[in-house]
Amino acid sequence: MDIITYDMINKIRRAERESRSLQKLPENFFEAVKAWRGLKQGRTDNDSLQELKSSKGLLDEIVRVREEKIIQAALSTIRVGETPPQSLLHQEQKFFDRVIILVTGFRSEIDHMFLDVEDVESRIKELRRDVEDLRRRRIKILQELPEVLGPDSKPYGPFKEGDVVELSPDIAELLIKRGAAEESKAF
Repeated sequence: MDIITYDMINKIRRAERESRSLQKLPENFFEAVKAWRGLKQGRTDNDSLQELKSSKGLLDEIVRVREEKIIQAALSTIRVGETPPQSLLHQEQKFFDRVIILVTGFRSEIDHMFLDVEDVESRIKELRRDVEDLRRRRIKILQELPEVLGPDSKPYGPFKEGDVVELSPDIAELLIKRGAAEESKAF
């Protein structure tokens, strides 16, 4: 992760504001900013105090703009099946998932008013499957891998070197971290 500076925070704010899509932030961005602000709070020079004061407004704007984009992405995912953003931080992914659950729950309540209970339960199951399918990540396998059991107790694999597959984010991330796979855009 890059060292956090006031200029970096301002650059991120500007890029986030000027782009329609979520910008990729450094992993642990918010934790790094918190540490940077802690260091600035310990200093007494005017530049540090001014940066500390101004950075609060910049960070508020970054969070506000990203919240709006995440909510819009969740609605697009639900309404038109758009692929969820891949540039979410851990906290943002949890927020995104909660928005999906909240909106689909609301829609299910409304549907319940007009449909039989069995139809509503079927629709909820269908929406959950759709959300899971949308969260899958496409990866390229870099080495042969045997069949493994995933956290959902389903078998995955075996995989051959060069295979391009879509897997749950947890399994994909594990394979990428172990050097057995990499992100793939092709399919």
